[in-house]
Amino acid sequence: MDIYSVFRKIVDYTASLLRELYGREDYIEIIGHGVSGDVSRRIDIIAEDYIVDALKSNGLNALVVGEEKGARSIGSSIDYIVLVDPLDGSLNYSIGIPFASVSLAVYKPGSLITQPIYGVVRGVFTNEIYELFNNTIYYNGRVLTRRQGESDLVLSIYTENPQHYQALLEVSRGIGRGLKIRTMGSASLEAIYASIGSISAFIHLTGKLRNSDVAVAMAMAGVLKAGLFTIPRIEEISINRIERIEKIIISQNNNLFKALVEKL
Repeated sequence: MDIYSVFRKIVDYTASLLRELYGREDYIEIIGHGVSGDVSRRIDIIAEDYIVDALKSNGLNALVVGEEKGARSIGSSIDYIVLVDPLDGSLNYSIGIPFASVSLAVYKPGSLITQPIYGVVRGVFTNEIYELFNNTIYYNGRVLTRRQGESDLVLSIYTENPQHYQALLEVSRGIGRGLKIRTMGSASLEAIYASIGSISAFIHLTGKLRNSDVAVAMAMAGVLKAGLFTIPRIEEISINRIERIEKIIISQNNNLFKALVEKL
């Protein structure tokens, strides 16, 4: 079995475990805070530990960087860095909304966050698996190219500033297109949707997004030449620890991307 298949199987099994435990009140209890300061539910810890144990059992030497317990070394050396979000959309999961994902990005030490050797985001409840390796993107095993979006602008935005919505209206009017907002609660998937062109843009402005949430989507944006703007800059975002991304904008539409960067 090649190394990519190992990572893919681990993510598949994690998603299966999450589906099996879905709806169980004892697993959604808040039991503390992760390394980024966000609340940790029992299910978050279980999923992250499951991934770490699975990597160990496959004999991998790696630094595993997770949102719950931070960086953990396994094996005798660090051949890989594995940046993982074991349950992106845990709030959805805890309140009975079946939209969440498992995200995993694998790097050689010293790489930029946009340079994984393998990346996968799998919907826990939806039949969608996005993979990236050998500079090629796959959707459910088939090569994926840029998609054609809707005639209206469809944006996913996370913000705590009401003025940002007014700015979006101005942007949509400026390019002569209608505006629809869809905020779904799993940034890993939403950012990929923008990277491949399924939605017009992914925008996160709260300062609470983590590098592990969007590592795979950022790499896919690079492969498909989507607009990608971040604060901090790409080269300043670590893969060795969980970090917050203050601002990110992803869009396949060049005119829209420029307008969003200018207005937001």
